Amino acid sequence: MKKLILLLLFIPLVSIGQITTQQEQTTDVVVKSNTSVNSFTKVERELVLSDASIDVRVPLADLSSYTDILIVKAVLMNKNYRYDSVFEFHGIKPKSNKKTYKEIENILSMSLFEVKNPFEEKPKKAKKEPDFLKTVKEPTYLYLYFSESSGRGDDTNSTIIIRDYNNKVLYAANHINVGIEEALSPIMF
Repeated sequence: MKKLILLLLFIPLVSIGQITTQQEQTTDVVVKSNTSVNSFTKVERELVLSDASIDVRVPLADLSSYTDILIVKAVLMNKNYRYDSVFEFHGIKPKSNKKTYKEIENILSMSLFEVKNPFEEKPKKAKKEPDFLKTVKEPTYLYLYFSESSGRGDDTNSTIIIRDYNNKVLYAANHINVGIEEALSPIMF
């Protein structure tokens, strides 16, 4: 790159010092560039979003007999990058972390349910197996599965599934370009 800049600075200086004659001289300059573009090169692009939509696959059942909601799975997309991680870009699914579960817990804390976060219940076990709460079976427990990923263009796709202790689906919905709070709003009240 430095050589290219020096070359481009040198050409005008040389042309000023030459005396033009009646015959014009043409000079061909060939510049070879070694610029490479890979998957980590940041390219500005236009923001392309689909309209916000909610597709409820299983309508919400009566939740009045339930007291606790256990966060079994919580995967949030990294808002700063198009992919959740470098691993997802290469086809490996991202792992949930303590911060992700805490964010979901904070949102659900406004609900009528007592929220159980695996990283608050048993931190050591949650590091090895974050979905261990699905093995805790109580008739008054709800089990939340929340996954957010990048969709087509700049879309954000969210999937929510709520199950009971028999693993029966009580609510299931897909969201496109809908915030976490709005996606979780059906179970808040």
